[in-house]
Amino acid sequence: MIVKDPGHMYWLEQLDEGKDPAWDEVELRFVKREGKPYAGTTTQDVIRVLIDRTKYVDSKEFHINNHSAIYHLRQALMLFESQAAEGRGDQKAMIAISNMGTIEDVPTCAACGHILCSEKHE
Repeated sequence: MIVKDPGHMYWLEQLDEGKDPAWDEVELRFVKREGKPYAGTTTQDVIRVLIDRTKYVDSKEFHINNHSAIYHLRQALMLFESQAAEGRGDQKAMIAISNMGTIEDVPTCAACGHILCSEKHE
């Protein structure tokens, strides 16, 4: 991994033979809303990807560690979404988030990327 813009842009190494030379590194870019802003993803969406990937790997070969990893990834997702709800002052969302099972399947706001968003975005 190479940090290109701390906290916002990373290059991840591509593995295995036969890789496309144009894709020596895969860019992982998070939304940046300060300084020189740019579009990107959220930590929460990356966690959703990791949950999906772990479910896929587990479907090929069951391992108890996969289930533990999924549990902890869901906990991390709940914490980040609860933090966002707290920032919005949305106590009802915070409570609902803390009681979710498969939080990765809950639809997100098209404007901000958070779940249970009650904000009126411009």
